Amino acid sequence: MRGAAMRVQSDCISRLAELPPDSAELLPAGPYSFEIRVETDVRHVYRGLQRLMSDYKNEKRGPTFIAVHSCQGM
Repeated sequence: MRGAAMRVQSDCISRLAELPPDSAELLPAGPYSFEIRVETDVRHVYRGLQRLMSDYKNEKRGPTFIAVHSCQGM
């Protein structure tokens, strides 16, 4: 999994470098962090999402993007 996270992070950095100079004001200040998880048990998926949303609410981490890629409906 670490290799996938590094690819995502390097892709993000390269895309940020391609932005026009005046668009940097629209983005939150770095550093950015990425977490990639793969779960096959639906209970673990929902438990993980609930924990993530609870942490976000309690810690007020700032701008957050949560992406879920699934072949099943959420």
